[in-house]
Amino acid sequence: APPAIFSVVVCGIASLLGIIKFKLVPNIVSALLLSNFGKYWCEGTNYALWFVSALLFGFVILFFVLKYTKESDKLAVFITISAICYTILTISHKGQYGGYRHMLYGFLAVSTLRALGGMCVGCAVGQLYKKYANIVQEWIPSLFNKLFINVLEMGSLGYILWWSFCAHKKVNHIYYVYAFTILFVCFLCKKGWLSKLFDKDIWVNLGRYSYSIFVMHAPILTILYQGVWKKNVAFVTAHNYVPIICDLLLILIVGVLTYYFVEKPSF
Repeated sequence: APPAIFSVVVCGIASLLGIIKFKLVPNIVSALLLSNFGKYWCEGTNYALWFVSALLFGFVILFFVLKYTKESDKLAVFITISAICYTILTISHKGQYGGYRHMLYGFLAVSTLRALGGMCVGCAVGQLYKKYANIVQEWIPSLFNKLFINVLEMGSLGYILWWSFCAHKKVNHIYYVYAFTILFVCFLCKKGWLSKLFDKDIWVNLGRYSYSIFVMHAPILTILYQGVWKKNVAFVTAHNYVPIICDLLLILIVGVLTYYFVEKPSF
C-alpha cells in the first residue's frame, strides 16, 4: 500500500500544478487498493493500481484457501479456481482478457478473474513442484531431456516476447497463460540455458525494484505526456526517440527512489 499511496500523492501534487486532472474520491479508493477489489468500482489517476487492487483481492481469497483447506485438497482447489476463472474469461469474454473495467454477468470483473486465476496457477505449480521436484530433477540429466527443456524454455520465452511486441488481436489470451506457465516451471527446474542465466544475484538485485517501478510508471507517463510531450508535438514528431528515452530513464529513477525512500522504510 505505501508505494500506491505515494503514487496517488504524486498525482495530487501534479494536479495542483495544473498538469493533470485529479478526482479526490476515486483516488482515495485507489490508494486504499479497493478500486478493483472483487469488482470494478472506480479508477484513479494512477491507472496501474487496478492491477494491485485485483491482486489484493486474490491474496485475501488465497489466505482463506490456505488457512481452511486441508493440505491434501489444496492442489485440487487451486486448479478448480484457476480453471473457473480462465473458462469464464475465455468463453464469456471471447478469449480476450483486456478491459479491466469490464464486468461479466454484472459482478465478475475481468481484472479479478485474471488476478485470481493467475495466482492460483502459480500456487498449483508450487504444490506440484513440492510433490514431484525430485522426480523431475532425476528425469532431466539425460542429453535428450536437457535439449527438451531448452526447447521449452526458448519456445515459451519466444512466444511471450512475440506476444509483447507484435500484433495479436484475434489470438486467444489463454495461450499466453500456457506459455508463461511453461516458462515458470522450466525456471523452477533450473536446468536449461535460460534458467541458469537468470538464476543469478544480479537479477534478484534488479527485481527488488520491480514493484515500485510498476506502481510509479503510470503517473510518470501521464505527467510527462500531459505536461511536456503534448505541448511540444512538433519536437516529439521530429525527435520521437527522446520521449521514449526520457520516459524510461525517469520511470527507472523514480521507481528506484520510491523503493529506497517509501517501500523499504515502510516495510
